[in-house]
Amino acid sequence: MNYPGVYVCPQLVTDCATELSLSSCRLGLDMCAASFASSGEGDEGALLYNPARSDKTSEFKSGEELMDMYLDWLLRFNINTMDDLFAQGDTEVMMRFKERIDSELARSKERAAELAATKRKGRAAADEFGDDPVIPFEVVGNDPSCHLQIVGNDLIRSAEDLDRFHEEQTANTIVLTLRKGFTVTGCIDLAAKAHGLGWGIVVSSDSKVESGETEDDFIAHLAIGIKAGQIRAGGLCSAENMAKYNTLLRIATDETQYIPFAASKFRMYQS
Repeated sequence: MNYPGVYVCPQLVTDCATELSLSSCRLGLDMCAASFASSGEGDEGALLYNPARSDKTSEFKSGEELMDMYLDWLLRFNINTMDDLFAQGDTEVMMRFKERIDSELARSKERAAELAATKRKGRAAADEFGDDPVIPFEVVGNDPSCHLQIVGNDLIRSAEDLDRFHEEQTANTIVLTLRKGFTVTGCIDLAAKAHGLGWGIVVSSDSKVESGETEDDFIAHLAIGIKAGQIRAGGLCSAENMAKYNTLLRIATDETQYIPFAASKFRMYQS
């Protein structure tokens, strides 16, 4: 399928990483699917999506077509994290996406085994599979159970949501903000629950507060304190965002205390 324009941003970042020889660079994409879910409905009441935000109904996509686009991105780019892939309540589509990811992961492992067998037999590991490419999944954050972080940001707002998505197995990573925990203690409890379920945690600024973002750096301390391993504080384009990253750097270079760097083990940092 052809999706004009949707490859521009991930391709640009990939090209920059290649130019800088950053072979370990992996992409995380926040899809914000609820923002382009159509108020109109498709066959049998299914939601439609308008990722191009076009006025042409011919460009609206079903959940299955959106899945095809996501899988195509996973095939083309080194993506290890995808956030808010579908709209709230589109549970059936979320479950089908998880099934398709599991199927593609099985194919990827099977292909890797076939290539390994080819090498053991002394033959060149040439591409013998023609037009049947597989997604090059990798273990994410040193967690052998995770090959793609499926993140619930707007979709997961409470401990009850966490339980539901874990039971459905349609997500495996939570974005933690003070708004979701209500208090620092609430955030600590929610993080402990996520860790106990084997989930990844991304501590984030609360972009929806009415007062806007500030230079308050508390989330940097929170991320380290709960051993989240991941933080999201916006781009390096404002003093408000830089304050968080500068705090992390100051803590990392403080010789009076030793706080290990999560590095590639960010999903298992609490272990």
